[in-house]
Amino acid sequence: MQSKQQLALTYLEQEPSAAAKILESVTEAAVAELLSIAPISTAAQVFEQLSTGKGIACLDAMDQQTAAHLLTQLSAMNAATLLKGLPQTKRKALYGFLGGYINSSIRSLSKLFPRHFILYTNSNNAK
Repeated sequence: MQSKQQLALTYLEQEPSAAAKILESVTEAAVAELLSIAPISTAAQVFEQLSTGKGIACLDAMDQQTAAHLLTQLSAMNAATLLKGLPQTKRKALYGFLGGYINSSIRSLSKLFPRHFILYTNSNNAK
């Protein structure tokens, strides 16, 4: 690995918040490329510090597999917010990669908010 890459990855790991502030002014393609070579836990820490708009743009610049893998490392609420902002074609493509993650997240949320999920299930069954 080149020394510049190693320096960048070390900075991402040790200073994710400061790194995210710098990445806000970098092109989405460059951010996507950098985060795709970082360890997934490091990439997720930095990604969580990006603004929602920048995060959406960066996800859109990533290949589907990388974007899906990164989304699974974020909180369900954060992942849902980012997915909602993506263009419909990209979002639908990512759903195929995220099927198990989405089901797991829904089960987790239903345990936290059982009343809301019972009402949702009952209203869907009535149709």
